[in-house]
Amino acid sequence: MSKPLNPRNKLFCKLYASPDRQFFGNGAESYKEVYDKVDDSTARANASALLTKPNILEEINRLLDMEGFNDAFADKQLLFLMTQNADFRAKLSAIAEYNKLKTRITQKMDHTSKGESIGGFNYLIPKKKKKVAKKNDIPNAKAKS
Repeated sequence: MSKPLNPRNKLFCKLYASPDRQFFGNGAESYKEVYDKVDDSTARANASALLTKPNILEEINRLLDMEGFNDAFADKQLLFLMTQNADFRAKLSAIAEYNKLKTRITQKMDHTSKGESIGGFNYLIPKKKKKVAKKNDIPNAKAKS
């Protein structure tokens, strides 16, 4: 069982997960609203620290789930982006994300370069076979007379 939240932490979570655009997903603004007279730098640092605590994250996830932000919602939004035809960049990104989630795409990583991507995405497409030259395809030097 996770540690109970104090009233200020509960309010921070409620603001962070609220549909209010000023606070939703904005830790610094949520923190400044809860804790009076805090400068921006302190608010960012303290909000970041709060957002690493399991009990805070658990409460935020619970509140988001109650608002309908869950796996089913994300799947529906992804499906919408994949099937729409107005923004092909968003459509391509959604299809790439779907393929990544379904592990149909793997990202090549060079483990000798500290995990930096070296080849982008490796789509599972069969390689083309090389054309083998036939005897008749090779020009014959003697045929030129």
